[in-house]
Amino acid sequence: MWPACIDHLWQSIAFCAVVSICAFLTRASRAVFRLWLWRVAALKFLLPFALLYRLGEWLGFPVAYTADAVPPALVARIEALTPLLAPAHAFEPPATGGWSLLAFLAGAVCLGGVISRVTHEQRRNARELARQAIDVDDVLRYPGLIVTVLMGMSAVAIAAAPLLAGAVADQMRRHELLIQNSLSLRAGRVVMTEAAPGMGGRYRVTADAHGVLIRNANLIDLVAIVYSLPHSSVWADQMASGDDGPKNFWLLSPRYDVRVAAPVRKPEDFDPYALRQPVTRILGERFGLQIEIDGKCQPPCGNYGMPMSDEPL
Repeated sequence: MWPACIDHLWQSIAFCAVVSICAFLTRASRAVFRLWLWRVAALKFLLPFALLYRLGEWLGFPVAYTADAVPPALVARIEALTPLLAPAHAFEPPATGGWSLLAFLAGAVCLGGVISRVTHEQRRNARELARQAIDVDDVLRYPGLIVTVLMGMSAVAIAAAPLLAGAVADQMRRHELLIQNSLSLRAGRVVMTEAAPGMGGRYRVTADAHGVLIRNANLIDLVAIVYSLPHSSVWADQMASGDDGPKNFWLLSPRYDVRVAAPVRKPEDFDPYALRQPVTRILGERFGLQIEIDGKCQPPCGNYGMPMSDEPL
């Protein structure tokens, strides 16, 4: 709690510094423009960047496949900026003592200065409006194009930074969780039985602390589930018989229940991609299936007796 408060105060002070630069660049412009700048600076003390960070976690980081990691270069840049933007989070200062007192004093001084500037610009804006009411030819100018563009870019960068940091942190957390569950489930006991009749054509994946259950899935469903692929991307080199029809094609019927028994961390956030290796293994052992992605056979490579991959994903 204390590190979060210290970081919020530090970020508010840094934001006020940016606003001060913008106010200096627009000192010859209308007072109403600077008035709104200082109002936003005051509002920043009520709205921590942690809210944007949480929003970024909720939105997530865009990846093509569920097992994709965040680009290392992006992670390195965020880690380099963290001590500057969230020093309490990076260095974990003590909850009491000089750090906390210094942060609250600096925040109080900065907030007092912001309120003072808001009051000052309100008075200047009132005088400008009164002067313009007397002389309609007294036109007050707005900031120039270059200054406006620079300020807009700064605003976007300030808002995007915590959003991106939250999205990257969420993807890294999910990727680490996926690796842990994959390593656990690859050594688990797999039981595959035919599903009960009359369950329709929909499958379901449920996870608990003791394992994962895939219910009522045919072989194409299983491949699509564990490889995070759309069904249209899963096809075989065997075609359905014209006499039997697609309903009797062995990749589509019957349907199966697959239970993988092994410890699962955070089952509420379980990603079925963690089942890739054990499901690939049982499909190879039981049906002789060889699954290929981009022409590369996936370990243990069907019924060819290849060992499981040393890679966790």
